[in-house]
Amino acid sequence: MVPPRVIIAAASRSAFDRTARRLATDREKAEDVAVRALIAMVKDARREVVAHVADSAWDRAHQRDILRRLDLTLRQLGEQVERDVRQRLAVSWENGAKGADTLMVTLGGPGERIAVPVSRRDLETLQELGAELVKDVTEATRRRVAREVRLGIIAEKPAHEVARKIADHVGGTESRGEAIYRTETGRAYSTATETRYKEHDRARPGLRKVWLHSGAANPRPSHVHAGREYSKAAGGIPVSEDFILRPGADEAAGPGEYLAAFPRDPRLPAGLSVNCRCGHFAWREEWAA
Repeated sequence: MVPPRVIIAAASRSAFDRTARRLATDREKAEDVAVRALIAMVKDARREVVAHVADSAWDRAHQRDILRRLDLTLRQLGEQVERDVRQRLAVSWENGAKGADTLMVTLGGPGERIAVPVSRRDLETLQELGAELVKDVTEATRRRVAREVRLGIIAEKPAHEVARKIADHVGGTESRGEAIYRTETGRAYSTATETRYKEHDRARPGLRKVWLHSGAANPRPSHVHAGREYSKAAGGIPVSEDFILRPGADEAAGPGEYLAAFPRDPRLPAGLSVNCRCGHFAWREEWAA
């Protein structure tokens, strides 16, 4: 039996699949670049907070000075990450809109070009959300670090032991931040793509869309199923309609039906959106000819 991902004989070699896979790869590469920037920022902050503890007189008399320096470093980290995530989301938005235009013109020719400027209607809201999420993480880290210092001084723990625990707390920002970066940059990309597809549909009605599963390891079964149910072979669905995700009891979201205009739709619970790498792409029946 032919696997669903290659259900049409020429699917893996068609112009559609080549373009869709290239756009998906470009999006994931941009996510990787963003995550590497986050990791670099966190590592710099971790080295700095460890140095603050190691280079300080480790006693109650100097507690305020130690906490002040740690607090300043972590506040600066938070501000740096917030600025960075806003910038990354703006880039992802532009890339998502450009990716939509690229697909339309590659498959449909010059007649699919539209003169409508790229809408940025929801970008600011997505930037606020992303900044709020990373702020929650850095603020939680700042509180944990302050608590660790106070407990260490009261319990008369050696400085190197406290420094190690502080480094662990700051390092935890990395994994939590990575999930936010990947999810929110992907969400901005897909929101812009969906917005742009609707603009194309208004210019030339009849546009449809398909769900393309990423093929990642340990996939969500509901996303794999969506890739089959809403494939190009199945004809997709009208751009104005929602995909329906149906997770089972073995998925984090729990059994049920969830509507989504695109992967990482804000309406989806975290269990169906965090770290999702699926994509959605426009389709016209005439492109199959």
